[in-house]
Amino acid sequence: MMKRIGELNAEVARLKAEVERLTAFTTRTIIPNELLQAEVERLTDAITRGASVPDAYPVSDDQS
Repeated sequence: MMKRIGELNAEVARLKAEVERLTAFTTRTIIPNELLQAEVERLTDAITRGASVPDAYPVSDDQS
């Protein structure tokens, strides 16, 4: 019984580490991509309306 509890605790620790890894990946990739997509849509809308192209928002290379 104690062995099984130890195995389950190890599995929980492994899964928590995987969640942390995936959360970090999401923060570095998906969220910035959504921000870039919003910027592309904003610029495309401005061009479609015939407005002058507005200044682009600065995009940071900081991945932290």
